[in-house]
Amino acid sequence: MENPQSQDQTENEIRNSAQQISPPPRPRARFIFRANNSIVTYSLLFVTVVAFILQWASTSLLGNDLLFAYGGKINEYILAGQYWRLVTPIFLHGSITHLMFNMYALYVIGKELERYYGHWEFTILYFLSGIGGTLFSYFLTPNPALGASGAIFGLIAADAIMMYKNKEILGPGAKNMLQRSVMIIVINLIIGLSPGIDNWGHVGGMITGVVFAWFAGPMVTIEKNFDEILIHLKSSLAQSIRIGAFTLLVFIGLVFIKSGQ
Repeated sequence: MENPQSQDQTENEIRNSAQQISPPPRPRARFIFRANNSIVTYSLLFVTVVAFILQWASTSLLGNDLLFAYGGKINEYILAGQYWRLVTPIFLHGSITHLMFNMYALYVIGKELERYYGHWEFTILYFLSGIGGTLFSYFLTPNPALGASGAIFGLIAADAIMMYKNKEILGPGAKNMLQRSVMIIVINLIIGLSPGIDNWGHVGGMITGVVFAWFAGPMVTIEKNFDEILIHLKSSLAQSIRIGAFTLLVFIGLVFIKSGQ
């Protein structure tokens, strides 16, 4: 026969031992970015600010903004073959307010997006969006233009597309960030209806950013290990180059068609 007292003692020992065993640690989530820093964003900020200082200096000393004269979006000069004017306006600004608004947006959005995309993919996205903005302005308005707004709109649109494509994995946070990006775009497009603002440049940059992000933007994947959950951002530099090159060829073709009219 079994001693009841001995059985109770054994059960108590088992219960006490079970209470002393700690539950397994919850796996921690670790986000693996495609870039560990934002060197391209900071470089763009530096070059753009230096360009504005040179604009200010030439205007103050010579009475003429030489950088805009030789690098602004001026349609007749582009028609005459000065195609660098599709790129150089990205680095030029008309006022300190214009500069500060765009550089603040580049700092906030670009710093984050570069780590998601990677250095080279982010560089392609920025310049392609900027050129797309200049090109839309070139086709749809005769007015001179300058500024990084097209490139900034491309970044905001690319951020929105990344959240949309990865909403199933990222969850409610992605929806909130997507709504934020859409709201920023809508508000700035409404502001862009004011006189003196080149809204076509904004639209062109936004559309270019959407196209690039849809076909070459990073996808989120999750890898579960025993002690951590790894959240990867995967994209292909080769795919980014292909999409960038194809878009650029389309841009070049459109410019030559307009030049031949």
